[in-house]
Amino acid sequence: MIRGKSPLRISLAGGGTDLNHIFEKYGGAIVSTTIDKFCHMTLEKRNDGDIFVNGELMELNSLPERIITNYNPDFGLNLTYYNDIEPESGLGNSSSFTVLLLRMLNEMSGKRIDDFELIKGAHEIENTFKLHGWQDQNAITFGGFNFMEFGDKPLVYPLRLKYSFLCELNEHLVLFEYLGDKRGDIHQEEKDNLKEEDFKQISKMKKLALKVKDCLLNQNIKEIGNILHEGWLLKRNRFNSDKEIDNIYQTALDNGAQGGKLCGSGKAGHFLFFAKPEDKLRLIDSLKSKCKVINFNFTNQGAETWSL
Repeated sequence: MIRGKSPLRISLAGGGTDLNHIFEKYGGAIVSTTIDKFCHMTLEKRNDGDIFVNGELMELNSLPERIITNYNPDFGLNLTYYNDIEPESGLGNSSSFTVLLLRMLNEMSGKRIDDFELIKGAHEIENTFKLHGWQDQNAITFGGFNFMEFGDKPLVYPLRLKYSFLCELNEHLVLFEYLGDKRGDIHQEEKDNLKEEDFKQISKMKKLALKVKDCLLNQNIKEIGNILHEGWLLKRNRFNSDKEIDNIYQTALDNGAQGGKLCGSGKAGHFLFFAKPEDKLRLIDSLKSKCKVINFNFTNQGAETWSL
């Protein structure tokens, strides 16, 4: 029997530039970090060839079915799992699940898989469902704060940040769950409508990731809120937003937020706002009728497994 857990992630800048159709032409860059919200999983061999997921026969065309069928184990399985935050959260849930299950299947089969093979395999499987970039699989595999560059191949640079600085940064951030419309997918919308004139905005998004990286390394917390707001305006100008989303964002600005973003590729997920700690209660109170606060901390750990 093998158990494991893998973290979720939040990105601070550059989201969307990790898609193949973007970085193969323009290059890409992202800053992200893992947080202490996890996918938890247990995998147990069966003597027969049956595969059960959370006590029921595996459902066809589900994410577990795609992963397990793709791997094609020569043994049956009991797979049980649960999430600290429900899927389609905009926090990398599907990558967290896929990376963890692939790692556990390899370990149960007695095979070694390096991190880059794991990332590539997870990316290929996820793209059979929906257009995915590369940041989630990298973030969840390696854990912690990372600066990622995308070109001929993804390059991941861990950011070594002082614990006291991370505590202070965490005090400036508020994460809200926003249910919204989970059917949207701005990644596919972008690919279908990408024009040459979008290059300037994509270039600006990459530069924001570089700015965030410099702010983190130089412990310049104050500027991060402004960069998040710049990123919001760039995405707001490129994609059709939503009146309710715009109202939530404006309410946050009116109540202490200096900037923010909607995590994920649709019109639902989690809002991340940056505010002075002394303004956080006012911000939270202003949105409590529309959004649920999610308390979180940063974590340095990527996907982990252990045998029982």
